[in-house]
Amino acid sequence: MCNRNFGEFIAYPNIGNRRATGYRTKVLSRQSRRANVYEVGIASTQWLSGLLLLGLVAKELAMTETSSGMAEEIVWRGTSSQWKNFGVYLLCGLFCWLIVPIFLALARYLQTKCKIFELTTQRLKITSGVFTKHTDTLELYRVKDIETRQPFLSRLVGIENVQLNTSDTSSPFVLIDAVPSSVGLADKLRNQVEIIRQQKRVREIDIE
Repeated sequence: MCNRNFGEFIAYPNIGNRRATGYRTKVLSRQSRRANVYEVGIASTQWLSGLLLLGLVAKELAMTETSSGMAEEIVWRGTSSQWKNFGVYLLCGLFCWLIVPIFLALARYLQTKCKIFELTTQRLKITSGVFTKHTDTLELYRVKDIETRQPFLSRLVGIENVQLNTSDTSSPFVLIDAVPSSVGLADKLRNQVEIIRQQKRVREIDIE
């Protein structure tokens, strides 16, 4: 291009090439932005999917722990009625002038008072002993049969005896004597045995 004032020829860069180059740069920048947005979207989707999967796994583990290891709760806790010692107390009262029967009656009272039966959602605990405590534990899913016995005198005072037939070799028979009939212990035992068997998926099979 010629400058009329100075008579010099000045060469300017090619404007068309500059525009083409700028257009290409804009196109490439747009494509790179789109690619970045697409990558960010994929990363966000993967992160959300992983978070959702982690939540589902945690929920499944919580449900498994809850079903397999539920918190043990006390269903019933009590002692035998002192009515079962009525005959002993009567004899000790007749011979109380000997002094010794008084201590015998006191010992029998403490033995009955300190023998505690505790029925939970998983087991039956029997704690006995006045000074030295001893606890026997029976898993409820081992209970095979429940018998309720109520002699005539027991019916008069409203108590009953509950006997458990179990598959435990160490204690095949467990007796819970002189329990108030109003407690309904046999029904509570039966319900808890069925519940724990369903939870542990235990089925009793008799082999003859």
